[in-house]
Amino acid sequence: MKILIAGLGSIGRRHLRNLMSLGEKDILLYRTRRSSLPDDELGGFPVVIDLREALDRLREALVRVDRPDLMLDWLKKADVRRTLQAVAGHRAVTHEALDTLPPGRTLVHLRSMLVAAGALSARDERLVALERWIGQVIAGRT
Repeated sequence: MKILIAGLGSIGRRHLRNLMSLGEKDILLYRTRRSSLPDDELGGFPVVIDLREALDRLREALVRVDRPDLMLDWLKKADVRRTLQAVAGHRAVTHEALDTLPPGRTLVHLRSMLVAAGALSARDERLVALERWIGQVIAGRT
């Protein structure tokens, strides 16, 4: 699973349509069955209706690390909890969603773990930073 969409209300549906239009194939859908979206519009993607199952998939990725004790220590840090809570506020975990969060070492580390686990595609972070800087310089000159 590269992308987990939690909830299939209007925003979740929009995320699903956008990801499908981009050709994304590795999507897991979590639904509560409260939306009116028929099953035949789910694009054949796997669906879980149990939040525990969806979170278990994340837990499994976290415990596969070489030193789970270090991972647990990391998860206990306040800034890590704040970052994870902010990520959880997004319907889909994408680079674009992570880019909206306050920058910091925790976010950099979390993003690298998500890429290493295959939950996010790899991208050149230095190129993204350069593009962001260029945009700021141009905006400052106008």
